[in-house]
Amino acid sequence: MHCLHPLLCMLENKLPGIQIGHRARRTAVVAYADDVTIFVTSPTDIKTIHEAIQIYERASGARINPQKSHALAIGKWNTPATELGIDFQLRLKILGVTFGRTIKESTTATWTHVTEAIRAQARKAYARELCLAQRIQYVQSYLIAKVWYVAQILPPNKAHTHTHTTDNMHVVYMARKHLPSTDHYAPSVEDARRLGDVGCGSLV
Repeated sequence: MHCLHPLLCMLENKLPGIQIGHRARRTAVVAYADDVTIFVTSPTDIKTIHEAIQIYERASGARINPQKSHALAIGKWNTPATELGIDFQLRLKILGVTFGRTIKESTTATWTHVTEAIRAQARKAYARELCLAQRIQYVQSYLIAKVWYVAQILPPNKAHTHTHTTDNMHVVYMARKHLPSTDHYAPSVEDARRLGDVGCGSLV
């Protein structure tokens, strides 16, 4: 990461970047370990990126591998990144979030994957001997946590919210044959509060 720092600073200073949320400063590049995402807003940005990469490669001796790099055209962008030799993709997955050309496409693709992953995780709880409090804790720690992470980037629509709320309640209340007999009671308001509101990403 320290080796990439000069390149990241150069890109941040030279590229206009995009507005993310309510941040006062625009963002041009985001890095996690050696995974770097660059936001391009005009064809002139591509030339700027190319020049910055050339300077970085001469100074560090490192080389950017175009075969392991990908580009995603969002909205009406139709200019190929030929100068960088990077191919365009229909979708890109960045840190667990799938991005497409539109917000709707990105939301659908991401939450479809998240739903499948959460349901697979939920199945692991069905056959476990857990009391009601432990099941609520399981939902908060392993299921809602996944939803909360993605929801900060791409908020779920009503259909996805309903799906995840139903799945969470199923883990807690519907798999009753695996619960001790003393836990066979109807859910209370306090139980619902402890479980959390998937729609607003609340972890109580």
